[in-house]
Amino acid sequence: MRTRATGTDRPWADALPAAASLALYALSFPGPIAPRGLGWLAPFALAPLFHSLERLKPSAAALLGALYGGAAYAYLTHWLASFHPAALALSVAIAAAWFAASCWAASVLSKRVPAAAVVGVALVWSAAEFGRSTGFFGFPYGTLPYALYRHGGALTVASVGGTALVGFLAAFAAALLGRALTVVRDRSGDAAPAGEAPGRDARGSGRLRALPWAAAGMACTAILLWPAVRPASSMAAVGDRDTADFRVALVQPAVGEQEDRADYRRTFDSLAALTDEALGASPDLVAWHETAVVPPIEWHLRHRPDRAVYELARDVRGYLDTLPVPVLVGNAWVDPDDAPRRVERNAAVLYERGEPTARYDKMVLVPFAESFPAGRHLPGVERWLVSRFGYFWTPGTARTMFTLDGARFSAPICFEDSFGPHLAAFDEPDFFVVLTDDAWSGSAYCQEQHLSMSAFRAAETATAVLRVANTGVTAAIGPDGRVADRLPVFEPGVLVVDVPTGDGRRTPYEAWGRYLGPALAIAGAVAALLAVLLSVGRRPDASAERHPH
Repeated sequence: MRTRATGTDRPWADALPAAASLALYALSFPGPIAPRGLGWLAPFALAPLFHSLERLKPSAAALLGALYGGAAYAYLTHWLASFHPAALALSVAIAAAWFAASCWAASVLSKRVPAAAVVGVALVWSAAEFGRSTGFFGFPYGTLPYALYRHGGALTVASVGGTALVGFLAAFAAALLGRALTVVRDRSGDAAPAGEAPGRDARGSGRLRALPWAAAGMACTAILLWPAVRPASSMAAVGDRDTADFRVALVQPAVGEQEDRADYRRTFDSLAALTDEALGASPDLVAWHETAVVPPIEWHLRHRPDRAVYELARDVRGYLDTLPVPVLVGNAWVDPDDAPRRVERNAAVLYERGEPTARYDKMVLVPFAESFPAGRHLPGVERWLVSRFGYFWTPGTARTMFTLDGARFSAPICFEDSFGPHLAAFDEPDFFVVLTDDAWSGSAYCQEQHLSMSAFRAAETATAVLRVANTGVTAAIGPDGRVADRLPVFEPGVLVVDVPTGDGRRTPYEAWGRYLGPALAIAGAVAALLAVLLSVGRRPDASAERHPH
Protein backbone atom coordinates (compact mmCIF):
# COMPACT_ATOMS: atom_id res chain seq x y z
CA MET A 1 0.00 0.00 0.00
CA ARG A 2 1.25 3.55 -0.67
CA THR A 3 0.27 6.97 0.55
CA ARG A 4 -0.92 9.76 -1.72
CA ALA A 5 1.92 11.69 -3.30
CA THR A 6 2.33 15.43 -2.96
CA GLY A 7 2.05 15.82 -6.71
CA THR A 8 1.11 13.68 -9.62
CA ASP A 9 3.29 12.68 -12.55
CA ARG A 10 0.30 13.23 -14.87
CA PRO A 11 -0.80 16.80 -14.12
CA TRP A 12 -2.80 17.23 -17.31
CA ALA A 13 -4.68 13.96 -16.83
CA ASP A 14 -5.51 14.93 -13.26
CA ALA A 15 -6.61 18.37 -14.47
CA LEU A 16 -9.31 16.86 -16.66
CA PRO A 17 -11.93 16.84 -13.85
CA ALA A 18 -11.37 20.58 -13.57
CA ALA A 19 -12.66 20.97 -17.13
CA ALA A 20 -15.91 19.33 -16.05
CA SER A 21 -15.93 21.59 -13.01
CA LEU A 22 -15.55 24.68 -15.20
CA ALA A 23 -18.51 23.63 -17.32
CA LEU A 24 -20.67 23.09 -14.22
CA TYR A 25 -19.57 26.43 -12.76
CA ALA A 26 -20.42 28.33 -15.94
CA LEU A 27 -23.78 26.61 -16.38
CA SER A 28 -24.78 27.47 -12.80
CA PHE A 29 -25.07 31.17 -13.70
CA PRO A 30 -27.24 32.99 -16.24
CA GLY A 31 -25.37 32.99 -19.52
CA PRO A 32 -25.61 32.23 -23.22
CA ILE A 33 -26.11 28.49 -22.64
CA ALA A 34 -28.49 28.68 -19.66
CA PRO A 35 -30.25 32.09 -19.78
CA ARG A 36 -31.39 31.94 -16.14
CA GLY A 37 -28.71 29.58 -14.94
CA LEU A 38 -28.89 26.04 -13.63
CA GLY A 39 -28.40 27.06 -10.03
CA TRP A 40 -28.84 23.55 -8.63
CA LEU A 41 -25.44 22.73 -10.14
CA ALA A 42 -23.66 25.30 -7.97
CA PRO A 43 -22.97 23.14 -4.88
CA PHE A 44 -21.53 20.41 -7.13
CA ALA A 45 -19.58 22.68 -9.48
CA LEU A 46 -16.34 22.93 -7.53
CA ALA A 47 -16.16 19.28 -6.43
CA PRO A 48 -14.21 18.01 -9.48
CA LEU A 49 -11.87 21.01 -9.21
CA PHE A 50 -11.15 20.34 -5.54
CA HIS A 51 -10.56 16.68 -6.40
CA SER A 52 -7.99 17.74 -8.99
CA LEU A 53 -6.28 20.08 -6.52
CA GLU A 54 -5.74 17.22 -4.09
CA ARG A 55 -3.68 15.40 -6.73
CA LEU A 56 -1.82 18.27 -8.39
CA LYS A 57 1.38 19.89 -7.24
CA PRO A 58 0.74 23.40 -5.83
CA SER A 59 2.47 25.09 -8.78
CA ALA A 60 0.29 23.16 -11.25
CA ALA A 61 -2.77 23.91 -9.09
CA ALA A 62 -2.04 27.64 -9.26
CA LEU A 63 -1.74 27.52 -13.03
CA LEU A 64 -4.93 25.51 -13.28
CA GLY A 65 -6.69 28.02 -11.02
CA ALA A 66 -5.61 30.94 -13.17
CA LEU A 67 -6.88 29.25 -16.33
CA TYR A 68 -10.11 28.21 -14.60
CA GLY A 69 -10.87 31.66 -13.18
CA GLY A 70 -9.96 33.46 -16.39
CA ALA A 71 -12.09 31.18 -18.53
CA ALA A 72 -15.04 31.31 -16.13
CA TYR A 73 -15.10 35.10 -16.05
CA ALA A 74 -14.51 35.45 -19.78
CA TYR A 75 -17.78 33.53 -20.18
CA LEU A 76 -19.76 34.98 -17.26
CA THR A 77 -18.81 38.64 -17.74
CA HIS A 78 -18.35 38.76 -21.51
CA TRP A 79 -20.90 41.59 -21.59
CA LEU A 80 -18.31 43.91 -20.00
CA ALA A 81 -16.77 44.20 -23.45
CA SER A 82 -19.80 46.31 -24.40
CA PHE A 83 -18.60 48.85 -21.85
CA HIS A 84 -14.96 48.57 -22.92
CA PRO A 85 -12.69 45.62 -23.79
CA ALA A 86 -10.35 46.72 -20.99
CA ALA A 87 -13.16 46.16 -18.48
CA LEU A 88 -13.49 42.54 -19.55
CA ALA A 89 -9.71 42.10 -19.51
CA LEU A 90 -9.56 43.49 -15.98
CA SER A 91 -12.39 41.20 -14.82
CA VAL A 92 -10.61 38.16 -16.28
CA ALA A 93 -7.22 39.14 -14.84
CA ILE A 94 -8.55 39.74 -11.33
CA ALA A 95 -10.49 36.47 -11.35
CA ALA A 96 -7.44 34.57 -12.62
CA ALA A 97 -5.32 35.97 -9.79
CA TRP A 98 -7.86 35.13 -7.08
CA PHE A 99 -8.51 31.64 -8.41
CA ALA A 100 -4.78 30.94 -8.76
CA ALA A 101 -4.09 31.93 -5.15
CA SER A 102 -7.09 29.97 -3.86
CA CYS A 103 -6.21 26.82 -5.79
CA TRP A 104 -2.57 26.98 -4.70
CA ALA A 105 -3.57 27.25 -1.03
CA ALA A 106 -6.17 24.49 -1.39
CA SER A 107 -3.59 22.20 -2.95
CA VAL A 108 -1.10 22.77 -0.14
CA LEU A 109 -3.69 22.28 2.61
CA SER A 110 -5.06 19.09 1.07
CA LYS A 111 -1.58 17.53 1.10
CA ARG A 112 -0.09 18.81 4.33
CA VAL A 113 -3.11 18.83 6.68
CA PRO A 114 -5.55 16.34 5.09
CA ALA A 115 -7.53 15.91 8.32
CA ALA A 116 -8.58 19.58 8.28
CA ALA A 117 -8.27 20.28 4.56
CA VAL A 118 -12.00 20.16 3.78
CA VAL A 119 -12.77 23.00 6.18
CA GLY A 120 -9.60 24.88 5.22
CA VAL A 121 -10.35 24.72 1.50
CA ALA A 122 -13.91 26.00 2.07
CA LEU A 123 -12.60 28.86 4.23
CA VAL A 124 -9.96 29.83 1.67
CA TRP A 125 -12.57 29.85 -1.08
CA SER A 126 -14.97 31.92 1.04
CA ALA A 127 -12.21 34.42 1.82
CA ALA A 128 -11.42 34.76 -1.88
CA GLU A 129 -15.08 35.39 -2.75
CA PHE A 130 -15.25 38.01 0.01
CA GLY A 131 -12.10 39.63 -1.37
CA ARG A 132 -13.50 39.70 -4.91
CA SER A 133 -16.65 41.39 -3.56
CA THR A 134 -15.08 44.05 -1.35
CA GLY A 135 -13.28 47.35 -1.70
CA PHE A 136 -12.68 49.52 -4.75
CA PHE A 137 -12.31 46.47 -6.99
CA GLY A 138 -15.34 44.77 -5.42
CA PHE A 139 -17.23 42.93 -8.16
CA PRO A 140 -19.51 40.16 -6.81
CA TYR A 141 -20.62 38.95 -10.24
CA GLY A 142 -19.71 35.30 -10.74
CA THR A 143 -19.31 34.48 -7.05
CA LEU A 144 -20.96 31.15 -6.30
CA PRO A 145 -23.85 32.22 -3.99
CA TYR A 146 -25.55 34.27 -6.70
CA ALA A 147 -26.09 31.19 -8.85
CA LEU A 148 -28.56 30.04 -6.15
CA TYR A 149 -30.92 33.02 -6.34
CA ARG A 150 -33.92 30.87 -7.30
CA HIS A 151 -33.49 28.34 -4.49
CA GLY A 152 -35.39 28.82 -1.25
CA GLY A 153 -32.88 27.10 0.99
CA ALA A 154 -30.06 29.40 -0.09
CA LEU A 155 -32.28 32.46 0.34
CA THR A 156 -33.25 31.34 3.84
CA VAL A 157 -29.59 30.76 4.74
CA ALA A 158 -28.89 34.29 3.45
CA SER A 159 -31.41 35.73 5.92
CA VAL A 160 -29.11 34.40 8.65
CA GLY A 161 -25.58 34.84 7.33
CA GLY A 162 -25.90 36.56 3.96
CA THR A 163 -24.25 35.40 0.78
CA ALA A 164 -21.06 34.78 2.76
CA LEU A 165 -22.69 31.88 4.60
CA VAL A 166 -24.31 30.62 1.40
CA GLY A 167 -20.94 30.69 -0.34
CA PHE A 168 -19.21 28.88 2.52
CA LEU A 169 -21.84 26.12 2.55
CA ALA A 170 -21.56 25.72 -1.23
CA ALA A 171 -17.75 25.53 -1.06
CA PHE A 172 -17.89 23.16 1.94
CA ALA A 173 -20.32 20.87 0.11
CA ALA A 174 -18.01 20.85 -2.91
CA ALA A 175 -14.95 20.14 -0.75
CA LEU A 176 -16.71 17.19 0.89
CA LEU A 177 -17.82 15.80 -2.46
CA GLY A 178 -14.36 16.37 -3.91
CA ARG A 179 -12.85 14.41 -1.04
CA ALA A 180 -15.33 11.59 -1.72
CA LEU A 181 -14.14 11.47 -5.34
CA THR A 182 -10.53 11.33 -4.18
CA VAL A 183 -11.18 8.53 -1.70
CA VAL A 184 -12.89 6.41 -4.34
CA ARG A 185 -10.10 6.99 -6.84
CA ASP A 186 -7.24 6.42 -4.39
CA ARG A 187 -8.69 3.30 -2.82
CA SER A 188 -9.54 1.78 -6.18
CA GLY A 189 -6.13 2.54 -7.64
CA ASP A 190 -3.87 1.74 -4.69
CA ALA A 191 -5.39 -1.62 -3.82
CA ALA A 192 -4.59 -3.16 -7.21
CA PRO A 193 -1.23 -4.76 -8.06
CA ALA A 194 0.93 -2.81 -10.47
CA GLY A 195 -0.24 -3.13 -14.05
CA GLU A 196 -3.60 -4.68 -13.14
CA ALA A 197 -7.04 -3.13 -13.17
CA PRO A 198 -8.61 -2.45 -9.76
CA GLY A 199 -10.71 -5.32 -8.56
CA ARG A 200 -14.31 -5.29 -7.43
CA ASP A 201 -13.30 -5.44 -3.76
CA ALA A 202 -11.03 -2.42 -4.14
CA ARG A 203 -13.72 -0.39 -5.85
CA GLY A 204 -16.25 -1.41 -3.21
CA SER A 205 -13.88 -0.46 -0.41
CA GLY A 206 -13.31 2.95 -1.96
CA ARG A 207 -17.02 3.60 -2.32
CA LEU A 208 -17.69 2.54 1.26
CA ARG A 209 -14.98 4.83 2.65
CA ALA A 210 -16.24 7.70 0.49
CA LEU A 211 -19.82 7.35 1.70
CA PRO A 212 -19.51 9.58 4.83
CA TRP A 213 -17.87 12.34 2.79
CA ALA A 214 -20.51 12.12 0.08
CA ALA A 215 -23.36 12.01 2.61
CA ALA A 216 -22.07 15.12 4.39
CA GLY A 217 -21.66 16.94 1.07
CA MET A 218 -25.17 16.04 -0.01
CA ALA A 219 -26.54 17.23 3.35
CA CYS A 220 -25.00 20.67 2.82
CA THR A 221 -26.33 20.68 -0.73
CA ALA A 222 -29.83 19.80 0.49
CA ILE A 223 -29.79 22.77 2.87
CA LEU A 224 -29.12 25.12 -0.05
CA LEU A 225 -31.53 23.56 -2.54
CA TRP A 226 -34.41 22.45 -0.31
CA PRO A 227 -37.45 24.33 -1.64
CA ALA A 228 -39.68 23.94 1.41
CA VAL A 229 -37.31 26.01 3.54
CA ARG A 230 -38.53 29.15 1.82
CA PRO A 231 -41.69 30.71 3.31
CA ALA A 232 -44.48 31.93 1.09
CA SER A 233 -43.98 35.44 -0.25
CA SER A 234 -46.08 38.24 1.24
CA MET A 235 -45.87 40.25 -1.97
CA ALA A 236 -49.42 40.98 -3.00
CA ALA A 237 -50.79 40.66 -6.49
CA VAL A 238 -52.48 43.72 -7.93
CA GLY A 239 -56.04 43.66 -6.70
CA ASP A 240 -58.73 45.93 -5.30
CA ARG A 241 -57.44 49.49 -4.99
CA ASP A 242 -59.37 49.91 -1.73
CA THR A 243 -57.56 47.05 0.01
CA ALA A 244 -54.01 47.54 -1.31
CA ASP A 245 -51.44 48.86 1.18
CA PHE A 246 -49.24 50.80 -1.22
CA ARG A 247 -49.22 50.60 -5.00
CA VAL A 248 -46.11 51.29 -7.09
CA ALA A 249 -45.91 51.51 -10.88
CA LEU A 250 -42.48 50.59 -12.26
CA VAL A 251 -41.88 52.05 -15.72
CA GLN A 252 -39.52 50.26 -18.13
CA PRO A 253 -39.06 52.34 -21.31
CA ALA A 254 -36.59 49.94 -23.00
CA VAL A 255 -34.94 52.76 -24.95
CA GLY A 256 -31.32 51.69 -24.61
CA GLU A 257 -28.38 53.95 -23.85
CA GLN A 258 -28.70 57.73 -23.80
CA GLU A 259 -25.81 59.46 -25.52
CA ASP A 260 -27.14 62.74 -26.92
CA ARG A 261 -30.02 65.22 -26.80
CA ALA A 262 -32.13 63.17 -29.20
CA ASP A 263 -31.81 60.16 -26.88
CA TYR A 264 -32.80 62.30 -23.88
CA ARG A 265 -35.94 63.47 -25.63
CA ARG A 266 -36.85 60.02 -26.91
CA THR A 267 -36.45 58.51 -23.44
CA PHE A 268 -38.61 61.17 -21.80
CA ASP A 269 -41.35 60.75 -24.41
CA SER A 270 -41.41 56.99 -23.75
CA LEU A 271 -41.45 57.48 -19.97
CA ALA A 272 -44.29 59.98 -20.19
CA ALA A 273 -46.41 57.76 -22.43
CA LEU A 274 -45.95 54.73 -20.16
CA THR A 275 -46.60 56.82 -17.05
CA ASP A 276 -49.89 58.03 -18.54
CA GLU A 277 -50.78 54.38 -19.06
CA ALA A 278 -49.80 53.53 -15.48
CA LEU A 279 -52.11 56.19 -14.04
CA GLY A 280 -55.06 53.99 -14.93
CA ALA A 281 -54.03 51.67 -12.07
CA SER A 282 -54.18 54.54 -9.53
CA PRO A 283 -50.67 54.05 -8.14
CA ASP A 284 -49.38 55.79 -5.03
CA LEU A 285 -45.95 56.16 -6.63
CA VAL A 286 -44.47 55.97 -10.12
CA ALA A 287 -40.77 55.03 -10.41
CA TRP A 288 -38.42 55.80 -13.30
CA HIS A 289 -35.06 54.08 -13.74
CA GLU A 290 -31.52 55.26 -12.93
CA THR A 291 -30.60 58.49 -14.81
CA ALA A 292 -33.92 58.30 -16.62
CA VAL A 293 -33.35 62.02 -17.11
CA VAL A 294 -29.61 62.49 -17.64
CA PRO A 295 -29.23 66.31 -17.53
CA PRO A 296 -29.61 67.72 -13.97
CA ILE A 297 -33.12 69.14 -14.19
CA GLU A 298 -33.03 71.85 -11.53
CA TRP A 299 -29.59 73.13 -12.52
CA HIS A 300 -30.53 73.50 -16.20
CA LEU A 301 -33.74 75.29 -15.32
CA ARG A 302 -31.72 77.96 -13.57
CA HIS A 303 -28.57 78.29 -15.68
CA ARG A 304 -29.72 77.41 -19.24
CA PRO A 305 -26.34 76.95 -20.96
CA ASP A 306 -27.90 74.80 -23.69
CA ARG A 307 -31.28 75.70 -25.16
CA ALA A 308 -32.26 72.16 -26.20
CA VAL A 309 -31.36 70.72 -22.80
CA TYR A 310 -33.13 73.57 -21.01
CA GLU A 311 -36.29 72.90 -23.02
CA LEU A 312 -36.10 69.23 -22.09
CA ALA A 313 -35.73 70.07 -18.39
CA ARG A 314 -38.64 72.51 -18.67
CA ASP A 315 -40.86 69.90 -20.33
CA VAL A 316 -39.96 67.26 -17.73
CA ARG A 317 -40.82 69.61 -14.87
CA GLY A 318 -43.98 70.71 -16.62
CA TYR A 319 -45.09 67.12 -17.10
CA LEU A 320 -44.33 66.14 -13.50
CA ASP A 321 -46.33 69.17 -12.35
CA THR A 322 -49.46 67.82 -14.08
CA LEU A 323 -49.32 64.39 -12.46
CA PRO A 324 -51.60 63.54 -9.53
CA VAL A 325 -49.03 61.06 -8.20
CA PRO A 326 -45.43 61.46 -6.95
CA VAL A 327 -42.67 60.24 -9.26
CA LEU A 328 -39.30 58.86 -8.20
CA VAL A 329 -36.92 60.03 -10.92
CA GLY A 330 -33.40 58.82 -11.59
CA ASN A 331 -31.51 62.02 -12.38
CA ALA A 332 -28.00 63.43 -12.47
CA TRP A 333 -28.25 65.96 -9.66
CA VAL A 334 -26.38 69.25 -9.37
CA ASP A 335 -27.34 71.85 -6.78
CA PRO A 336 -28.74 74.88 -8.66
CA ASP A 337 -26.51 77.12 -6.51
CA ASP A 338 -23.43 75.28 -7.79
CA ALA A 339 -23.03 77.26 -11.02
CA PRO A 340 -19.71 75.68 -12.13
CA ARG A 341 -21.09 72.16 -11.49
CA ARG A 342 -18.31 71.18 -9.11
CA VAL A 343 -20.35 68.40 -7.48
CA GLU A 344 -22.47 66.03 -9.55
CA ARG A 345 -24.32 63.10 -8.07
CA ASN A 346 -26.24 60.09 -9.31
CA ALA A 347 -29.55 60.57 -7.53
CA ALA A 348 -33.07 59.31 -6.98
CA VAL A 349 -35.24 62.41 -6.67
CA LEU A 350 -38.83 62.33 -5.40
CA TYR A 351 -40.99 64.84 -7.27
CA GLU A 352 -44.39 65.76 -5.86
CA ARG A 353 -46.52 68.07 -8.01
CA GLY A 354 -43.44 69.00 -9.98
CA GLU A 355 -41.30 69.92 -6.96
CA PRO A 356 -38.29 67.92 -5.72
CA THR A 357 -39.13 67.12 -2.10
CA ALA A 358 -36.54 64.45 -1.17
CA ARG A 359 -33.41 62.93 -2.68
CA TYR A 360 -31.05 60.01 -2.25
CA ASP A 361 -27.53 60.26 -3.66
CA LYS A 362 -25.77 57.08 -4.72
CA MET A 363 -23.13 56.16 -2.15
CA VAL A 364 -21.40 53.11 -3.67
CA LEU A 365 -19.97 54.05 -7.07
CA VAL A 366 -18.85 51.79 -9.92
CA PRO A 367 -15.04 51.68 -10.08
CA PHE A 368 -13.48 53.39 -13.11
CA ALA A 369 -16.86 54.29 -14.61
CA GLU A 370 -18.22 56.46 -11.77
CA SER A 371 -15.25 56.83 -9.45
CA PHE A 372 -11.44 56.76 -9.58
CA PRO A 373 -9.91 57.58 -6.18
CA ALA A 374 -6.37 57.39 -7.58
CA GLY A 375 -7.03 60.26 -9.98
CA ARG A 376 -4.77 62.74 -8.19
CA HIS A 377 -1.87 60.30 -8.48
CA LEU A 378 -2.70 59.13 -12.01
CA PRO A 379 -4.14 62.21 -13.71
CA GLY A 380 -3.49 60.85 -17.19
CA VAL A 381 -5.54 57.75 -16.50
CA GLU A 382 -8.29 59.87 -14.98
CA ARG A 383 -8.43 62.12 -18.06
CA TRP A 384 -8.69 59.09 -20.34
CA LEU A 385 -11.47 57.57 -18.23
CA VAL A 386 -13.43 60.82 -18.25
CA SER A 387 -12.98 61.22 -22.00
CA ARG A 388 -14.20 57.68 -22.59
CA PHE A 389 -16.96 57.28 -19.99
CA GLY A 390 -17.93 60.80 -18.89
CA TYR A 391 -17.47 62.69 -15.65
CA PHE A 392 -17.23 61.00 -12.26
CA TRP A 393 -19.92 61.26 -9.62
CA THR A 394 -19.48 62.51 -6.08
CA PRO A 395 -20.69 59.81 -3.66
CA GLY A 396 -23.59 60.49 -1.34
CA THR A 397 -23.20 60.54 2.42
CA ALA A 398 -26.61 59.58 3.86
CA ARG A 399 -29.09 56.71 3.49
CA THR A 400 -32.27 58.65 2.77
CA MET A 401 -35.61 57.28 3.94
CA PHE A 402 -38.52 58.47 1.78
CA THR A 403 -41.91 58.78 3.47
CA LEU A 404 -45.07 58.87 1.40
CA ASP A 405 -48.68 58.26 2.52
CA GLY A 406 -47.51 56.30 5.53
CA ALA A 407 -45.07 54.12 3.55
CA ARG A 408 -41.33 54.23 4.21
CA PHE A 409 -39.01 53.24 1.39
CA SER A 410 -35.41 53.62 0.29
CA ALA A 411 -34.00 53.84 -3.21
CA PRO A 412 -30.54 52.27 -3.68
CA ILE A 413 -29.15 52.84 -7.15
CA CYS A 414 -27.88 50.13 -9.50
CA PHE A 415 -24.50 48.72 -8.37
CA GLU A 416 -25.42 49.31 -4.71
CA ASP A 417 -27.65 46.25 -4.54
CA SER A 418 -24.52 44.14 -5.07
CA PHE A 419 -23.52 44.73 -1.45
CA GLY A 420 -25.56 43.19 1.35
CA PRO A 421 -24.17 45.25 4.26
CA HIS A 422 -24.99 48.48 2.43
CA LEU A 423 -28.70 47.70 2.09
CA ALA A 424 -28.85 46.17 5.57
CA ALA A 425 -27.70 49.51 6.99
CA PHE A 426 -30.87 51.32 5.81
CA ASP A 427 -33.31 51.99 8.64
CA GLU A 428 -35.91 49.25 8.15
CA PRO A 429 -37.86 50.53 5.13
CA ASP A 430 -41.16 48.92 4.14
CA PHE A 431 -39.60 48.24 0.75
CA PHE A 432 -36.68 49.15 -1.49
CA VAL A 433 -36.97 50.64 -4.96
CA VAL A 434 -33.75 49.82 -6.82
CA LEU A 435 -33.22 52.15 -9.78
CA THR A 436 -30.90 50.66 -12.37
CA ASP A 437 -29.84 50.91 -15.99
CA ASP A 438 -27.97 47.96 -17.47
CA ALA A 439 -28.85 48.99 -21.02
CA TRP A 440 -25.16 49.62 -21.78
CA SER A 441 -24.46 45.88 -21.60
CA GLY A 442 -26.98 44.92 -24.27
CA SER A 443 -27.13 41.60 -22.44
CA ALA A 444 -30.05 39.76 -20.90
CA TYR A 445 -27.51 37.64 -19.01
CA CYS A 446 -25.97 40.67 -17.33
CA GLN A 447 -29.43 41.83 -16.32
CA GLU A 448 -30.37 38.41 -14.95
CA GLN A 449 -27.15 38.22 -12.94
CA HIS A 450 -27.91 41.65 -11.52
CA LEU A 451 -31.43 40.51 -10.63
CA SER A 452 -29.94 37.66 -8.58
CA MET A 453 -28.27 40.21 -6.32
CA SER A 454 -31.53 41.99 -5.61
CA ALA A 455 -33.10 38.65 -4.70
CA PHE A 456 -30.47 38.07 -2.03
CA ARG A 457 -30.81 41.62 -0.70
CA ALA A 458 -34.54 41.00 -0.24
CA ALA A 459 -33.93 37.73 1.60
CA GLU A 460 -31.18 39.17 3.79
CA THR A 461 -33.38 42.04 4.98
CA ALA A 462 -36.84 40.40 4.73
CA THR A 463 -37.82 43.47 2.72
CA ALA A 464 -39.55 43.61 -0.65
CA VAL A 465 -37.30 44.87 -3.45
CA LEU A 466 -38.86 46.57 -6.47
CA ARG A 467 -36.47 46.91 -9.40
CA VAL A 468 -37.12 49.53 -12.05
CA ALA A 469 -34.80 49.29 -15.04
CA ASN A 470 -34.38 50.83 -18.47
CA THR A 471 -34.25 47.58 -20.46
CA GLY A 472 -34.61 45.06 -17.61
CA VAL A 473 -34.93 43.32 -15.37
CA THR A 474 -37.84 45.30 -13.93
CA ALA A 475 -39.23 43.03 -11.22
CA ALA A 476 -41.02 42.70 -7.90
CA ILE A 477 -39.19 40.55 -5.35
CA GLY A 478 -40.89 39.46 -2.16
CA PRO A 479 -39.29 39.71 1.29
CA ASP A 480 -38.39 36.02 1.02
CA GLY A 481 -36.26 36.70 -2.08
CA ARG A 482 -38.72 35.12 -4.51
CA VAL A 483 -39.29 36.95 -7.79
CA ALA A 484 -43.04 37.50 -7.67
CA ASP A 485 -43.41 39.23 -11.04
CA ARG A 486 -41.25 40.69 -13.79
CA LEU A 487 -41.38 42.34 -17.20
CA PRO A 488 -39.77 40.84 -20.30
CA VAL A 489 -36.36 42.33 -20.96
CA PHE A 490 -35.84 44.82 -23.80
CA GLU A 491 -39.60 45.44 -24.06
CA PRO A 492 -41.37 48.61 -22.88
CA GLY A 493 -43.97 48.13 -20.18
CA VAL A 494 -45.28 48.96 -16.73
CA LEU A 495 -45.23 46.63 -13.74
CA VAL A 496 -47.77 47.55 -11.07
CA VAL A 497 -47.12 46.09 -7.63
CA ASP A 498 -49.02 46.22 -4.33
CA VAL A 499 -46.59 46.25 -1.43
CA PRO A 500 -47.53 45.51 2.20
CA THR A 501 -46.39 48.16 4.68
CA GLY A 502 -45.79 48.18 8.38
CA ASP A 503 -44.91 44.49 8.74
CA GLY A 504 -41.12 44.70 8.50
CA ARG A 505 -38.88 42.59 10.73
CA ARG A 506 -35.20 42.55 11.57
CA THR A 507 -33.45 39.44 10.31
CA PRO A 508 -30.49 37.69 11.95
CA TYR A 509 -28.43 38.91 9.02
CA GLU A 510 -29.25 42.54 9.81
CA ALA A 511 -28.60 42.03 13.51
CA TRP A 512 -25.29 40.19 13.33
CA GLY A 513 -25.05 38.03 10.21
CA ARG A 514 -23.54 40.79 8.06
CA TYR A 515 -20.36 40.45 10.14
CA LEU A 516 -20.02 36.80 9.21
CA GLY A 517 -18.44 37.68 5.86
CA PRO A 518 -15.44 39.46 7.42
CA ALA A 519 -15.15 36.68 10.02
CA LEU A 520 -15.01 33.98 7.34
CA ALA A 521 -12.54 36.09 5.38
CA ILE A 522 -10.23 36.33 8.40
CA ALA A 523 -10.49 32.58 9.00
CA GLY A 524 -9.77 31.93 5.33
CA ALA A 525 -6.79 34.28 5.42
CA VAL A 526 -5.43 32.35 8.43
CA ALA A 527 -5.87 29.09 6.50
CA ALA A 528 -4.06 30.60 3.51
CA LEU A 529 -1.24 31.81 5.76
CA LEU A 530 -0.97 28.30 7.17
CA ALA A 531 -0.60 27.02 3.61
CA VAL A 532 2.24 29.50 3.03
CA LEU A 533 4.02 28.39 6.20
CA LEU A 534 3.59 24.74 5.33
CA SER A 535 4.86 25.28 1.80
CA VAL A 536 8.19 26.66 3.05
CA GLY A 537 8.62 23.87 5.60
CA ARG A 538 10.34 20.55 5.11
CA ARG A 539 9.08 18.76 2.03
CA PRO A 540 8.51 15.02 2.28
CA ASP A 541 10.64 12.71 0.15
CA ALA A 542 8.53 11.90 -2.89
CA SER A 543 10.45 8.68 -3.54
CA ALA A 544 9.63 7.45 -0.03
CA GLU A 545 5.96 8.12 -0.63
CA ARG A 546 5.98 5.92 -3.68
CA HIS A 547 7.92 3.12 -2.04
CA PRO A 548 5.70 0.19 -0.96
CA HIS A 549 5.60 -0.49 2.76
